[in-house]
Amino acid sequence: MPLPPPAAPGMAFDDVDTPALIIDLDAFERNLQAMAESFAATGLRLRPHAKTHKSPVIARRQVALGAVGVCCQKVSEAEVLADGGVDDILVTNEVVGARKIDRLAALARRARIGVCVDDAANARALSAAAVRLGAELDVLVEIDLRRGVTNVIRTSSPAVPDPDYTSIPRAIEFPTDGDQTAHALYYPPANRDYRGPAGEAPPLLVMIHGG
Repeated sequence: MPLPPPAAPGMAFDDVDTPALIIDLDAFERNLQAMAESFAATGLRLRPHAKTHKSPVIARRQVALGAVGVCCQKVSEAEVLADGGVDDILVTNEVVGARKIDRLAALARRARIGVCVDDAANARALSAAAVRLGAELDVLVEIDLRRGVTNVIRTSSPAVPDPDYTSIPRAIEFPTDGDQTAHALYYPPANRDYRGPAGEAPPLLVMIHGG
């Protein structure tokens, strides 16, 4: 049963029940517009995280201004957003346990639902639930580059790369237009059998994607 709203238009501030989401409407609309415009100029797809507001109303406003959908952290949050009319939701976390997985798969029958995985058994459980309930789930495989911890789902070759030929990425950043900062991974050349001429820089390949 839905709860009564904690406030109504025209109510005095002291009469507002708690918890209640209170916003400065002018600042809210200005921030929504500024975020939409900043992404529209880049060609990137915007998917804001709903953990700051947890409101389907605000999420729908973000989508109306160009966001492809929203993110959330839990199945219960995704259910609230879908119930409120948000039809593209990414759960930016792993979902485990048969009951929660079934709820997520059931939700995917009425909204586009994505979820993160970092374990092969979890991916199989999600797939089985989706098949059983006649749903499709978007699955993003998480790779932890910072700690170097990954889970191997399938090995294409038993060969172990020689570390002397393996380029190790380094996180770099550099300024761009509009006082923005770009973040990238730099892969320095690695080949123990070759040394470039002294004083010359190696060729640089730059690969860019739109996020």
